[in-house]
Amino acid sequence: LIAEDRRLALEDSVCLFEYMRESADLEQWINEQLQTAMSEEYGDDYEHLKELKSRFEEFKQQVKTGSERFVLCEQAANSILRRNPPFAKEILKKQEKLRSVWRLLLDYIMSREQKLTAAEELHLFNRDVAEQEEWVAEKVKDKFRTFFFSKVSLQMSTMNRDLGRNVQHIHSLWQQHEVLENEIKQGEPRLQKLLAESARL
Repeated sequence: LIAEDRRLALEDSVCLFEYMRESADLEQWINEQLQTAMSEEYGDDYEHLKELKSRFEEFKQQVKTGSERFVLCEQAANSILRRNPPFAKEILKKQEKLRSVWRLLLDYIMSREQKLTAAEELHLFNRDVAEQEEWVAEKVKDKFRTFFFSKVSLQMSTMNRDLGRNVQHIHSLWQQHEVLENEIKQGEPRLQKLLAESARL
């Protein structure tokens, strides 16, 4: 009977040692993953953000694989506790700590995912605004060019007293102006969409 008790005590000690080693390794691994999950990097632009999101997806896959280790650790703890060893409190305390850091990791992953999605919206918005500004600058440039050449043409035509040429030129300028107005009208919905998006963001 004493020998049997001794054998069971030794088996319990081996189980405890293996569990404590594995749970300590797992806790260290979880803490390392937390550093990545807690990152506040959101990219300098949309392209950079896409790279970050791609790396984050790989990271989530690693954590998913690591979840198997957590499940095995839970099973090992439950298996030891069923034997009702004298160090049961120690196992319960260690496993509760492990659950706590695991939940924290999952919470940070969810938070990081939401923040990356929000950052993506902002980067896309900024890119659309930059494109809109470029489009407006181009239209202003076109208008200025038309205005500049019309003044030069007007001066030349006045010198030449070519009235017929003036009418054609004015007609041409009028058509260019109408084209520009139509382009601006077509650009209006996009501008309104950007304003609505800015309010939402």
